[in-house]
Amino acid sequence: MKAILATKAAHAYISKYAAKGDKLFGFEFKDEGEYSKKGIDLNFKLSELTYYSGLTGTKESKDKKGFDVTIQIDPAGDYMSSFDVAETIIHECLLEADLQAKDVQDGKRDDSNISSYVKNDWLKKQRQYWGHGQNYMQRKQYGGENLLWPGTGYRILQDVNKSLNTKLTNQQIQNKMKYPYFEGQLFGKF
Repeated sequence: MKAILATKAAHAYISKYAAKGDKLFGFEFKDEGEYSKKGIDLNFKLSELTYYSGLTGTKESKDKKGFDVTIQIDPAGDYMSSFDVAETIIHECLLEADLQAKDVQDGKRDDSNISSYVKNDWLKKQRQYWGHGQNYMQRKQYGGENLLWPGTGYRILQDVNKSLNTKLTNQQIQNKMKYPYFEGQLFGKF
């Protein structure tokens, strides 16, 4: 998290959820973030997950005045390097958490920002893939370099790669960013 928050783009994104004066891993947030103003809080939780390295869910806050977006990360296992954990965190933040936070800004969790094609035709009963499906459709239309995920995520991961001294090539970073079922091209319209 320190390597992630040290990047300008990740710090700017996480600050959307921060209240003025919040501190996270030694980084202080000076202003009230746009999501925080709407009662949307971002939480991170280490969890043992069965099939995924990361999951994001949203539920109404205990005080019923907003929503908690919770990212669960499973850093266990031989296959998860520090860079892999960072990639999972960035993916969950910039793709899953962002879609969910944008959905609940109006005070309702109704997946209104997921296209009807993704929800009703393509991935009807597979809600866990709606975020990936929506991102796939947006990458096809706009090109991934223009989106938070993968565009901004890639730039953050390049900085994290340098910070962690993992010495991955740009192509290796991009390969780690691909996820099952919705790969397509990361960048450019397709």
